[in-house]
Amino acid sequence: MGWLGTRSPAPGVTEIVPLGTDLYEGLSGIGLFLLRLARITGARRFRDQADRVADEVARRVTDGGTHDAGALYLMSHDLKAGGPADRFRAVRDAVLPTLRTAVAGDTAYDVIDGAAGYVLVCLAAYAADGGPEALEAARLAADHLAARAEPAGAGLGWRHAGIPASGPLVGLAHGTSGAVVALSRIDALRPRGRYGTVIDGALAYEAGVFEPAAGNWPDLRRNAPVRYWSAWCHGAAGVGLARAELLTSTAGPVSREGRTAAELRTALGPTLAGRDDHSLCHGSLGNLELLLYAERLCLARPGGLADRLSAALERARRTGWRSGAPAGEEVPGLFTGLAGIGHNLLRFAAPEEVPSVLLLEPPA
Repeated sequence: MGWLGTRSPAPGVTEIVPLGTDLYEGLSGIGLFLLRLARITGARRFRDQADRVADEVARRVTDGGTHDAGALYLMSHDLKAGGPADRFRAVRDAVLPTLRTAVAGDTAYDVIDGAAGYVLVCLAAYAADGGPEALEAARLAADHLAARAEPAGAGLGWRHAGIPASGPLVGLAHGTSGAVVALSRIDALRPRGRYGTVIDGALAYEAGVFEPAAGNWPDLRRNAPVRYWSAWCHGAAGVGLARAELLTSTAGPVSREGRTAAELRTALGPTLAGRDDHSLCHGSLGNLELLLYAERLCLARPGGLADRLSAALERARRTGWRSGAPAGEEVPGLFTGLAGIGHNLLRFAAPEEVPSVLLLEPPA
């Protein structure tokens, strides 16, 4: 079982390619959506489709073709939803050694390509089966993050070796906020003093680069298309979601709460501006997740999310759903395509049953 997607090897060039196993735009993300759809609707056909996708992902991973961390994230949620334990264990045992090796050479540090993502994926696996191997791998990645934080601006940050920038990036996918989420989540399980110090340093850095006149955090990439980008990947939406993680965690000190709540409110403004697409990564449905948290935390007026969702649904009825692919073409994947649009519609309908994929939450 598989799908075709697109990739852009160069500006203005789009190729049609078979999807890989990754979570971002590949089979693992599509499988996660089908898994959630089966749970919420109770329809057996969606569970059967999710199983076929999971079988294909497991086959590719255990055959040695790919050891993608996203496959382990899918299998963790699948196991909690009643999937076979042997499929989970086969993927876990193939992926964890690769992740442990990758941590040692990691220079990205972020959620998409680096140690912050490894922490969150391994914690999802730990939540699924309680195995010490996954927790130890998460701790190894967290220690790597803590050790590689460097002085930056008013605090601490991480320079992504693969993304030229004027300073450590801000945001959740590639920036400092992703490390904040990863370290705070493992700190809630196994408190260690130096994680708290690094989290505070990262928060101080992001506070220091915030630009009050714009009401936003800058996109510091050298090739950034705009100065201020309000999305999960770069800018206010990701910063706000990281603050939501801190406010819902039981581990953080009370002294953080006032500043953290204020930053979440600040992030709402640019996050709720109009978007050109509906995707999770940098579109309107991904950005609306911050409003979901804000309302649940009593940091936004009730009803705003429902109003905006109604408007989005009405617009989609008239013009269709628009993906986050470069040319807006229809793609199937989770973070830029139809699977992600479906996933977050399910999340807004049943937030207690559909964990946040933007925060790589563990299975419920």
